[in-house]
Amino acid sequence: MLVVAGLLWQGPGLVSGWESPPVTARAPAAAIPSRTPYRPARGDSVVVFAAHPDDEVLGAGGLIHAAVHAGARVHVVIFTNGDGYLKGVDVGFHTLLSTPDRFIQYGKNRQREAEAAAGRLGLSADQVTFLGYPDRGLAVLWGRAWNCDHPYTSPYTRRSRSPYPMAYRLSVPYCGQNVLEDVESLLRRETPTIVVTHHPDDTHGDHWAAGAFVMAALEQLLRQDVEWAESVRIWSYLIHHGEWPQPRAYAPGLYLVPPVDLEAGEVAWNEYPIEQADQDAKRLAILEYRSQVAVLGGYMLSFARRNELFDVHPLLEPARLEDPGLPVAASKLWDRLPAVIRGVPGSPLIRATEGSA
Repeated sequence: MLVVAGLLWQGPGLVSGWESPPVTARAPAAAIPSRTPYRPARGDSVVVFAAHPDDEVLGAGGLIHAAVHAGARVHVVIFTNGDGYLKGVDVGFHTLLSTPDRFIQYGKNRQREAEAAAGRLGLSADQVTFLGYPDRGLAVLWGRAWNCDHPYTSPYTRRSRSPYPMAYRLSVPYCGQNVLEDVESLLRRETPTIVVTHHPDDTHGDHWAAGAFVMAALEQLLRQDVEWAESVRIWSYLIHHGEWPQPRAYAPGLYLVPPVDLEAGEVAWNEYPIEQADQDAKRLAILEYRSQVAVLGGYMLSFARRNELFDVHPLLEPARLEDPGLPVAASKLWDRLPAVIRGVPGSPLIRATEGSA
């Protein structure tokens, strides 16, 4: 499978027991440019996309808190409720018998945690939207389950439609077309000046697929001559990539630095320094995700550092097509675009093509 160039991507307080290791602050790696990205201000509209409840805090919690206090309008969109995490359900229910109803109950719990975390960052409940799509299923919706004639069924909840009353659209069938429609609808509603989403080199299928849906929706809006789409800033954040970040422990005096294999090439890393108040708010927001901290506490707190990392993308340029009315899913559109494989230096070809579309 290939990546279509220019269109689609690859595919509480510090609680007792969590102590910071003895570390000293060090400067960011030379691979990170000394400049910092644009800082949101009053009048900006920031939309942060996350595949699961907690990704928005891990990747951009400091940015969200800073943007809110700068007077920007901020909205968080969460694709799934994280209701397919087997280990989390086993630990949460103290059982190895995971039933569909338990997965759904787990998803509802993660929604409540997301609202509590949002409150720590200065957001109200109505500034968080849950799309309700299947956890560990976004890559499938991006691929073979694109068409809504044959909805995808979650192997965890055993549902092919969202069972959540807090979903953006109630009982919406699980298919890629619906995901794209929802993302485009929310972008139109929020008219963002800054979009923050998952990085294409994230190795979690839900993560790169969420980023792909966001980029496809932005491309679609640009081709429809939506004015703000011509100047929107696009930042992407990384969550999963090998053993990154290191150390996997609460180390607030350290900086996040890029994974070694992503320090060069097309990735334009920028450091976003966060003030102490933003860092503290981010840590408290992470700890609101009690179901996740119980399983991945050290890893999650390793994101509470002196900065956040964003790949700052160039402005979108729409592909020139003979028929600008073609929908993004039309095969004719795919046939007219150049196909490329986007890899990173030193990575094997098979890795570059994994998770692409």
